[in-house]
Amino acid sequence: MYKLLKFCYDVLDDGTYKKCFLYGALYPEDSDINTDYLLECWAAKDLLGNDDCAMKESIMIGHLILSRLKNVSLLEEGMNDNHVTMDKFIHQLICLKRLRVSFATKSRNENASQKVHFSYNTISKLSKLEELVIDVKSPEQWSNEVVENIIKEVAALQELKSLKFSFFDTFVDVIEVAPMTLRISIPKATILLSFIESSSWKDVQSINSFEFYIGCQNLEPSQIPDFFRYDKYVKYSNSAGSNSPILRVLAEADGFELVNLKDIKQLSDFGIASMNKVQGCLIESCDAIETIVGAVDSALLPNLEHLYIKNLLKLESVCKGPVTPGSLTKLTTIHLT
Repeated sequence: MYKLLKFCYDVLDDGTYKKCFLYGALYPEDSDINTDYLLECWAAKDLLGNDDCAMKESIMIGHLILSRLKNVSLLEEGMNDNHVTMDKFIHQLICLKRLRVSFATKSRNENASQKVHFSYNTISKLSKLEELVIDVKSPEQWSNEVVENIIKEVAALQELKSLKFSFFDTFVDVIEVAPMTLRISIPKATILLSFIESSSWKDVQSINSFEFYIGCQNLEPSQIPDFFRYDKYVKYSNSAGSNSPILRVLAEADGFELVNLKDIKQLSDFGIASMNKVQGCLIESCDAIETIVGAVDSALLPNLEHLYIKNLLKLESVCKGPVTPGSLTKLTTIHLT
């Protein structure tokens, strides 16, 4: 039944037809929907053209859409010619709030076959979905590309509260939309920005409170003392240097952890100019770091209050070279372990 629904839905190439169909799912299950009233609702939502569109033309467009939805079996005849209804199973699927599915990719061995239990490119159709758990049956074939495609799909779900991956019953939290905070754990900053830009937030600046874990295995507890003080927190770990996506995210953060980066010699190399809002910073196990702040032309970390340094084996100094006026003016704590 699901495959039939997907086929029928995909036949609706025009986005207007899909929106009109999804609007029908707003009616209670087993409703007998008056078509005249339904067309008026479509028109009121500007699904039949803009405000300048003549009423007669709107009604004609509405009947064409209605006929099309019935032809592909997404709507059915109701108790009379002036009513339609939606199949109970279709309605339940469209209004689904919690879903756990199995996912498997094709084997690298072309002679082997694996059953694909669920196609991730249909997730965005489940507009009422709040919780999604994906059981990964072939973790060795799990890739950042697959994760990014799933993230893009769930970004369209305005009701989503939770996305988890399950590897042999070990759960990995990927997205958690709490009442006050957006929490995301992903392998790359590009995937994070892809989600934000495809979602209702559109950009990082519009998110009032967030916790972003980039390169982490899960929503790991922060090592920064008094972590609760920070409304916008980023943990960046197990990655190679800085890049444009992470700098865009970091520009909004007031709490920051940098863990296990192997190829930067000073925090200035990481793009410290993007850290003007950071108040608390922890740097841990970055084996190549020799100094925290090097010589640059602009003020560095003007709002930093607390600096925590852990296991930096090559660290020689906190500052090296002339310090630009305005740098580290609010720093009160340096904790070295």
